Amino acid sequence: MSYTKPAPSFLLALALLLSACARAPESYPAPVQIALPGGSEPAVTAPPGDRLLLAMSDPDVNQHILSHVYSAPDGSEWRFTGPHPRFRLDVQSAADLAFYVRFFVHDEALLAVGRTSLSVSINGHRFGAQFALPGDMEYRHPIPQDWINAPGTVEIALDVEPAWRFSDGTVYGLHLHSVGFERRRK
Repeated sequence: MSYTKPAPSFLLALALLLSACARAPESYPAPVQIALPGGSEPAVTAPPGDRLLLAMSDPDVNQHILSHVYSAPDGSEWRFTGPHPRFRLDVQSAADLAFYVRFFVHDEALLAVGRTSLSVSINGHRFGAQFALPGDMEYRHPIPQDWINAPGTVEIALDVEPAWRFSDGTVYGLHLHSVGFERRRK
């Protein structure tokens, strides 16, 4: 008895036939489709109570900026200000508050203007500080309780001198991360 080798076309047909024996996957209906209402998204509201700190990445940050803060993409952690930014916060209790600001001093700005003076006004009461080092800065200053008539709106004004005039003519004050108040530890 002689053995003959199977033809390659027979092997290919056999492979195709064996692979066709698998079960077809189960089918499922498409998920229920929901149509959302048209229009813009509703504004995010802060919970009632103290609003002590305003971060530039807060979703409602623009509702608390009164002037001199340049726009940035939503969620940006840092925003440039002009030389006279103004803010509004709601404070329910004025006890044990310290003013707080976090900002960044650029090397280029420091070389251009030198020592920078920051004057802060809380409801018309002023104090200040000077900065001459580059980098990420945090500044705190205790606030006398009689400066804030709580509960209510508190206006914070910053004045930066000298301002930094960039090569395109834009005038900058601070590269701001957050501004507002912290509770002092007893």
